[in-house]
Amino acid sequence: MKRNHEVDSESQKVNQFPLKVKLNLEPKVQKPDAEQSPECSEVASNNRSGSNNLVVNNPYSSELEENVGGFYNARRGFNIKGYIGKKPIGRGTQSLVWLVKKDEDYGAIKFSKSTTFLIKVALDEVQILKKLNAKSKNGHPNIVKLLEHGFLSADNALYCFMILELLGPFLFFALHHSQTEMHMENKKKICRQVLSALSYVHRNSVIHCDVKPENIMLVISKEDARCQANNEKIDTATFQIDLTDPFFDVQVKLGDFGSARSRENDRYFKELQTCLYRAPETFLTTKIDTPVDIWSFGRMAYQLVFKHRLFSCNMDNNEHNLKHLNMMSSVLGPIPLAPFRENLRPEYVNFFDDSGNFIDLGCVPARQNFLEMAAMHKLNVADALELDDFLRSLLKYEPSHRSTAEQALSHAFLKTNNVRASQIKPNTQRATSQ
Repeated sequence: MKRNHEVDSESQKVNQFPLKVKLNLEPKVQKPDAEQSPECSEVASNNRSGSNNLVVNNPYSSELEENVGGFYNARRGFNIKGYIGKKPIGRGTQSLVWLVKKDEDYGAIKFSKSTTFLIKVALDEVQILKKLNAKSKNGHPNIVKLLEHGFLSADNALYCFMILELLGPFLFFALHHSQTEMHMENKKKICRQVLSALSYVHRNSVIHCDVKPENIMLVISKEDARCQANNEKIDTATFQIDLTDPFFDVQVKLGDFGSARSRENDRYFKELQTCLYRAPETFLTTKIDTPVDIWSFGRMAYQLVFKHRLFSCNMDNNEHNLKHLNMMSSVLGPIPLAPFRENLRPEYVNFFDDSGNFIDLGCVPARQNFLEMAAMHKLNVADALELDDFLRSLLKYEPSHRSTAEQALSHAFLKTNNVRASQIKPNTQRATSQ
């Protein structure tokens, strides 16, 4: 039986939005969790098992509980499909995410912003996740699981919601907002798992269109989930994840399919992909396919290894697209017209010279190539050479010449180095609570 604030997405079409339902927004008084134990307290957070726990700082925490127009005004203690709202854990331009608990299980509820377009986007994401999750009993081990979905109405607005499995911090936060220095073996494991997810996505005729560290999440233990639910702080979180240990069983999942497209139905559209990870054909043409995800993954892999973005992107500059393309040329060589001629956007027609290469606008300083970056970061020779070949196989201008996800999985760079404990230098920089 449905509660008075729930509407199943299958039975409610987007054009039937004038929907009047009551939603109980009064927070319920929650009894302390019976399993709560002292190790979840702020004081003891660094004393939990594991000497190199991952401590992640959220630089956007001050914004999470602000009531911003268009977003669902969630309050701690809300009840949706039996899931109790514990605290906000994320917010983007299109959605708000809360940590929720149902009985002894935890999840993350994602509320779409209340506009007709964004509700349609959310419904498209639901359908893609249902398709991907339905292909096997337990879904793919490296793709986020959809648990529930539906609509709710509040404050004269309609919202689409998805309840997803609870995952840990974004890979981006683990890279750039923690003191942990990730071991190369764990970087390789993460690359393998993301490629496995992309291979599965592409086999099922889906293009993710937004592969980036912010959409890759670390899997956490049930204990970590409980501790995060019981910790009211939203600016810092501690997880029993030791990324400094090459033998740690790190697991990640690909999430946020809000920009994803079906290969059969919709490959002609305006620019997609986050600018920092956008493929050349997304800039230059009106048609894309699964190789755009491979390009984005290649740039993410570079960032994972070096903790630097391959190319910057200044959206405030009206000429940022041209500058970005020149950055590609400075590292990867001239961009040829041939792979993009058939579907070239008209605004780029005059930016190729007589020899068929993208014009050098002289706005980009010389940049280090992959081998030079590897030397700066003191990679061993074998890793440096294999990484150079790996990245170049992913970042080819001709989309059909890039490695597929399945092909990339067998690249030599992703093979384990069979490190031994005696070969690993102890990590001298321990994570501390902020």
